[in-house]
Amino acid sequence: MRRMRKHPASRGLAGVLSILMLALSLLWGPSARAQRSNPGVYVLDFNNATSVGGALLGRVAAAQVSLQLSEGSQNWDVVPDSQVQRRIQELNLKAPFDRIDRAQIATGVDATAVIYGSILEAGIQDVRLGGAPAKQAVVRLQVVAEDIATGVLMNGSVAQGKSTPRMGFTGDADVLLEEALGKAAFSAREFMDRFRRPEGTVMNTTVVGDNLRTEVLLNIGARQGVRRGMEMIVTRLRETVGRVRVTSVEADVSVGYAVENFQGVRPEDRVRAIFNFRDFPTTRSVIRSATPSAAQLASAKAGPASAAKKPAENLVRITKAEPGAQFLQFRARQEVQVADAQPAAPPPVVVDEPEAVKDERGGGGGGRRILSNAALKLLVGGLLVSGIFALGGRGGRIATRPHAVEAFGFQYEVGSPGAFIKVRWERPKPIKAEQVVQYVIFRFDQLGSTPLIVGAFDGDAVHQFVDSEATRTVNAFDGVPGSDDAGARTEFANVPGIAPGQQYRYQVATVYNVGLEDRDLDMLPDTGVQFISPLSTSSPWVTAITPPLITTPVTGEQVNLNELTITWQQTPGADTYFILVSPDPNYPKGRRVSFGPFKVLPVDQGGDDTITQTISVGGRRIAGAATLNVSVGARNSSDKLKPQPNGAIFGPSVQIRPENLPPSPPNTDPGVDPGAGDPGGPPGAPALKKGRTAGDQFNRLRKNQGNGNDSPAEKSSGSPSVRDRVKFDRGSGKRK
Repeated sequence: MRRMRKHPASRGLAGVLSILMLALSLLWGPSARAQRSNPGVYVLDFNNATSVGGALLGRVAAAQVSLQLSEGSQNWDVVPDSQVQRRIQELNLKAPFDRIDRAQIATGVDATAVIYGSILEAGIQDVRLGGAPAKQAVVRLQVVAEDIATGVLMNGSVAQGKSTPRMGFTGDADVLLEEALGKAAFSAREFMDRFRRPEGTVMNTTVVGDNLRTEVLLNIGARQGVRRGMEMIVTRLRETVGRVRVTSVEADVSVGYAVENFQGVRPEDRVRAIFNFRDFPTTRSVIRSATPSAAQLASAKAGPASAAKKPAENLVRITKAEPGAQFLQFRARQEVQVADAQPAAPPPVVVDEPEAVKDERGGGGGGRRILSNAALKLLVGGLLVSGIFALGGRGGRIATRPHAVEAFGFQYEVGSPGAFIKVRWERPKPIKAEQVVQYVIFRFDQLGSTPLIVGAFDGDAVHQFVDSEATRTVNAFDGVPGSDDAGARTEFANVPGIAPGQQYRYQVATVYNVGLEDRDLDMLPDTGVQFISPLSTSSPWVTAITPPLITTPVTGEQVNLNELTITWQQTPGADTYFILVSPDPNYPKGRRVSFGPFKVLPVDQGGDDTITQTISVGGRRIAGAATLNVSVGARNSSDKLKPQPNGAIFGPSVQIRPENLPPSPPNTDPGVDPGAGDPGGPPGAPALKKGRTAGDQFNRLRKNQGNGNDSPAEKSSGSPSVRDRVKFDRGSGKRK
């Protein structure tokens, strides 16, 4: 060994081996570590929820997000878009991609997550830069990351980006929009890198109640970011075991129950919070380019006299699809206009008609005029221009569009057939009721089809519209929203109705009489002209749901109320179901019991055609009726607003006859209504109240006597506290 160390060639050999090992570590080490630690993700084209740029703008947004994740972060291993497009062509898939499509794509590109999202806002606006007019693009993105294995969201962000203000900009709007998209993508990536979901372990489980509900104790609480109502996915050896909803939270522990239990939740299972924008506040930062330099500001202030004296009426704010510009590269529809070197016409204005000048000297003949024709024309013109500035400061043309637009599933009564969507809006405040000529309703779908005029109402008497599956003819003005001309009344024939299972959103435009506004700047009021406002802000997406049909039991069948098994057919677009039971076929709220929500996998995502649930009606105050009516309701949990008036779309009733059973313990709990709670709240809230045991009944009586010590969370959930239940069970010699 000593001779080997002293050999002349030993040092050279050692040096060569050291260099070789260092090279191998530099070449293979980082990539291997990245593959082990970073999730492999691919990015799909974004949905463009605006009327600017079409599908191509959504593709640009996806490219910007992919660039930020791959080059601006060390936490993501992004699959090249060429591989993703090749995989989509191999599978012969067409957008939009559902969960099964996304999983098939991920399998072919070796990804564990997919990133997609929507462009919520996009447009060009006029701003002031050092006293001079400039143009700036503003966009807002919603980005989400979905875990392929579990099918739930794992990360996300909502971010806004603004381009650098450019003075005297006359180029294409796509240059500004692409820059703004890059800023928004940077902001979204920055937040997603910092975000960490609450993760923990199941410490213990127990089965309680007649319905054998599994309660779960977790080792994470408020300090780790857990909130009441949060849902978590449960895994064991990377396989999905179930889903847990948190009901009470303390500092370092929390309690919930299993809403889905595929393989039996048990201690030592891992839990991870499901991402949503309600439980996790997202970034609201605005990313801009660098502030203009002092030299730029000085040159703007010391610009030519002609620029300094530019008429103020040209300073009009342009948002979203305002007219007055051509959108070149993205090839938007002809009626969509984004930016222009020449400012658009001034926004509308309403001024009081000037009173006539009276001659108070009496006598016949016309008296001498106080003002000449030219002076009177200048005075009226000045008032008109001043009115334009005043209304422009209150929002300009944007202020003339309807507001508070909302859309939700609708049903005239329980069991009525067909899919219906009700749309509601409010009159714009600057427009008087007598000025409204017509409201025009536009419908958008998720397939990227051309927006359709699906309804119109003359005057200001009606502020709601019910869309249906029926084909119809609509008599409406054909002007482009936001233009100076409302167009002419036109009959739009064969307008298709809504399709069950599809999602839609709605926007409304106002056709109104101009009054004394001066849009053409000729210093004379544009009397007898009708304008159409820009489109309103969009309603939330809403799903067209048809009533589900019960297959068993059938009308007249005698059933066991303690084990009532109900089977129904799934309806397109629904993933959440409820069951109503009442002696009255009209299901009044005071005389009905509700069961659910039952969250299922829809048929188009691989779910079963029929669903079966077993409920217990025995012990309810309605159980003594000679006949009972049963109906199943459906809704989509992603809809922001619940269907009205019952919280779900309910199918035809089935009348059943109870068997003669011994009386059960008294229970007057009417259950939980699917229509109760905040319409904008989380799907399925509040939690289901099942039948109580005798111990639970004792706790209710004790609490009514003023001896209860329930926590606020337990009071709000309507269930007895664990402390009261344990005390009663010990006193009776029973153990849960």
